[in-house]
Amino acid sequence: MEDLLDYLRRRLSPEDLAELEQLGAEIEYPGEMDLKAVQRRVLPRVKKERGLIEFAQSRQAKHYKGLLDLPDDRRSLLLRNSSPVLLLVLFRDLVEQSFAERFGDLKRSLALAALALEVAKFTARSRYLSRQDSEDLLGEAHAYLGNARRINSDMRGAAESLIMAEDHFFFGTGDWTLKAKFHSFMASLRVSEGRCLDAVAFVDREIALRRLLGDDEELGFSLVQRAWIGCIIGEPFEQTCQLFKDGLSRVGDLLLLAQAANSLAGALAREGHGIDALIALTKGEMALYYIESEWLKLHHRWTRGITFRALGDLKQAEKDLLAVRDKIAESEGAYRAGIVGLDLAAVYAAQGRLDEVKRLAAESYALFKAEDLEAWALDALIVLRDAAEAERVTEGMAVAVANFLARFPYNKALRFEWEGEV
Repeated sequence: MEDLLDYLRRRLSPEDLAELEQLGAEIEYPGEMDLKAVQRRVLPRVKKERGLIEFAQSRQAKHYKGLLDLPDDRRSLLLRNSSPVLLLVLFRDLVEQSFAERFGDLKRSLALAALALEVAKFTARSRYLSRQDSEDLLGEAHAYLGNARRINSDMRGAAESLIMAEDHFFFGTGDWTLKAKFHSFMASLRVSEGRCLDAVAFVDREIALRRLLGDDEELGFSLVQRAWIGCIIGEPFEQTCQLFKDGLSRVGDLLLLAQAANSLAGALAREGHGIDALIALTKGEMALYYIESEWLKLHHRWTRGITFRALGDLKQAEKDLLAVRDKIAESEGAYRAGIVGLDLAAVYAAQGRLDEVKRLAAESYALFKAEDLEAWALDALIVLRDAAEAERVTEGMAVAVANFLARFPYNKALRFEWEGEV
């Protein structure tokens, strides 16, 4: 099989080829530190300007298609006999594909991350990589696997993988980019575990590193994540909203833009800022037009429903929430569908449809109790159910209960407080 460096020599511009030569990366014997330099300095430019997609479709790369479907022994044989440079490029493509699938096929995201770890293990054995570079590579692989396990709801597996990543990074080069990504994944894990206060420390470290790196795109998304966590833990809304807007202004990638805009719109809508939520939602909708992500489109419509409720367009809010409720139940389970049901109850309360509110309040209490919701969180549903039975439920009360339970999984320290009439 032709070595990737041969391919690069034929495809690079004279300027890039000169840089490659200066790095001392010979076709037969790449230098110890040169592989990393090729990977990080030259290959991203090639990918951006000409695209490794062309390479992936070429005759040389066809052997790597369907790696996931190969028996273990055949896959190992293929990887064992591949050049270290080609394995580095394959690893990079695998982790990027795995990360991109976080809003798509979650099982595929996990499979790709597991394959990336397998590729990393073969690459790390190469005599062309230094010990520190090998540790970085293995740490990065475990970090992406941990994130993939998290989005597949395997919190224990995610924690184990991220601990492994941290151990490898300890013996690595100290690369700031890898540290920033690790802190980002740790923050997401803590949020998913309901430990938002612990997540703050990780995301703050990531933001500091992104500023030092001058990585504006990733910094923007980190600021959005920090703002969203701030909303969950009850930081001043003006402060979190400013963080949201600062982050959103830095994001250019359409996938990140769509997610960031949806997060901002959801936070604004749940605080009752309908017009501002609609503006953010429109930005996200424009980005969604150009990307394929059924998960994001589903959550966009859910956010649109609570945005229209905040605007007082109750008919459109009901239509959007009814459209997503069953799909959310299928894709994300009963708890999330229960929150949609409570959002819908707030719409019905605003319309004075008390029989519908009673039905949804009773259904929600039974559903969340079956989900083994903590007793202090169930108190919120008891308040709503009793008020509905007494026909004294208000839109404000239903909104407060829905917002509380939407945030509770990410911050188990929250307590429901209702100061209005019951």
